[in-house]
Amino acid sequence: MSPDAPLPERDETVRIFVSYAREDRHWLDEKDRFQLIPFLADSLRRHRVSFWFDRELRAGDEYKREIDAEIDQSEIAILLVSQAFLNSEFIETREMPRIHARAARGEMIVIPVLVERCRWQDYGFLADRQMVPSEPLIKYTRDPAEWSEVRASILDDLKAQVDKVHEQRKAEGARAAAETAARETEASWLGEEKARLEREEAARRHREEALRKQQLAEAAARLAAEQKAGAEADQAAHEVVVRIARAEAERKALEAEAARRAAEARQAAEAPKEENREAAAAAPHRAEASAAPSIERGAVAAPESAAPEPLDSWTAAREEGPSRRIFLVGASAVIALVAAGWFFATRSHPPINLAAPSGQATPEQNPPAAQGPSGQATSSQGPSAALGPSGPALLVQTQPSATGPRIATASEDHTVKIWDAETGQVLMTLTGHPSGVNSVAFSPDGRRIATASWKMAKIWDAETGQVLMTLKGLTDNVLSVAFSPDGKRIATGSDDKTAKIWDVRTGRVLLTLAGHKEAVTSVDFSPDGKRIATGSYDGTAKIWDAETGRELMTLTGHYSQFDSVAFSPDGRRIATAVFDHSAEIWDAESGQVLMTLSGHTDAVESVAFSPDGKRIATASWDQTAKIWDAETGQELLTLKGHTDAVESVAFSPDGKRIATAAGRTAKIWDAETGRELMTLKGHTHRVNSVAFSPSTPSASR
Repeated sequence: MSPDAPLPERDETVRIFVSYAREDRHWLDEKDRFQLIPFLADSLRRHRVSFWFDRELRAGDEYKREIDAEIDQSEIAILLVSQAFLNSEFIETREMPRIHARAARGEMIVIPVLVERCRWQDYGFLADRQMVPSEPLIKYTRDPAEWSEVRASILDDLKAQVDKVHEQRKAEGARAAAETAARETEASWLGEEKARLEREEAARRHREEALRKQQLAEAAARLAAEQKAGAEADQAAHEVVVRIARAEAERKALEAEAARRAAEARQAAEAPKEENREAAAAAPHRAEASAAPSIERGAVAAPESAAPEPLDSWTAAREEGPSRRIFLVGASAVIALVAAGWFFATRSHPPINLAAPSGQATPEQNPPAAQGPSGQATSSQGPSAALGPSGPALLVQTQPSATGPRIATASEDHTVKIWDAETGQVLMTLTGHPSGVNSVAFSPDGRRIATASWKMAKIWDAETGQVLMTLKGLTDNVLSVAFSPDGKRIATGSDDKTAKIWDVRTGRVLLTLAGHKEAVTSVDFSPDGKRIATGSYDGTAKIWDAETGRELMTLTGHYSQFDSVAFSPDGRRIATAVFDHSAEIWDAESGQVLMTLSGHTDAVESVAFSPDGKRIATASWDQTAKIWDAETGQELLTLKGHTDAVESVAFSPDGKRIATAAGRTAKIWDAETGRELMTLKGHTHRVNSVAFSPSTPSASR
């Protein structure tokens, strides 16, 4: 900007940035009975206030850059503090450092709103701040009067901070006016200084341009000389090659001539021998004829001494002229070859590595295991090269191939681990996802593994860890993945509000199921593969025709969101995990609620039927998992032992064990007694999903 240019008028709107976890989005939903942010926005509209949260992002926006820009432009930050907020890696590593830095510089006012009970005192940035209100916000939702009162209290506090920002802006305006006057007094001096600098810059550019032209001319001369020398060298090489070809042709011709003469010599040597044999055979007859009284007139017997001596075929074939010429031609060819080899060795051609076969990485080219390409499995035993669909991949098992049941865990640390379900040993670590892995599933035959993460899903070989296919073309975070019962299709659910059905063999999209208004959190095939169930943050679950993609049914209630859906083994019921601390069992044909499983004290994140369909397992943020009677809804067991929210639950193929995922670990339990059998440790961040292998894969491939 020119020093003498007028300052632009500043936008007087106070910008408020709302930081929240995805699980707490109902506080921002205008249709929710206990919505908070829309109420504050409506109440402060005449106070020149604008609210921003990530729902304002448009398709195609670079969301990280947009969020950073909004934080930098906002004067007030409202933090919706919950356990999900504290657990969010994105908030912890991206939003909070930026908000904390601006607050430390006095550029931003931070208002933490406690929406549910959590350990916020353990976070240094929040520990020094006063929570609004003093009790969790969810506590006041039980009584409309209390809710109105606490909401008005938050509004008063926020309004006071908005007024404070307006006062600060007025003071800044006065200071800016004074600074403008000072800048105007310097305008003439700056203009002269700018002109001087422009003259110096023009002179510098002129000198640089002259030097550049001189260097280009010298480089062109060198290039012309090198091209001339190269042409002469190529001509010399061509002449050497021609001489070698001629010498080789002459050598072959002389060899053929020598062979022909040797054959003639052998034939000449064999002819007298044949005549001698004929003469010997005729001798008795001649003797009889000489003893007879009458002798044929004119018959003369040839003496034996007249027979020619047999010739030595080697001596006949060895003639000095051709042999000597063959020797000289061969010697000339050898000398020419040596000269040609020296010539090409001295040329500046790049070296060619002939040791590594095509498609295989040399030892120097193998990257470290921790930084391997998409689809590698890491190990301490050293990598071995192989080729996957997306290029070379390091495929290594830390233990011998499993022969028993296995467990897969998907984590926010960008990896999937395969464990021996009997010993708890890590068999393999699959790396290659660029972000946290949200979901994992085994194929029905146990030979393949599907994983889901940011804008992609991958299919792996369950025995080798090699990436078989990467499903691309997804536009948002993929939250769930499931195989069809025949293993020929895969379903994915995504933040883009759709589910997709893929052909496992070709990776082609077969169907796109569009109809949800929010992210699709969970997908599951019916046991016969003819239907697909999807759950969504929009508070509904839908049943679809898996062949045509037609929507068959919508399951609705008073819920804020569905986090998990599962068909029963007979396909007659559907279980859903609900954010309002319960699970629902539905009739898959009529869509009627059959029973409600109540007992958890926080959101239910995952639900699963036992293989025989007689029990149901649920996982909750209250740090427990529960097992229920699927017929009566009676609570059978409560699994306690986790110290973090339980994100996922799964039955073993025989129904005797249960796997749960919470924090950075997974646990295996006895499904009959509830006794903890083992803890799987090794991930460096939250475990999002856990799955048992259906059975031991067949040895035949």
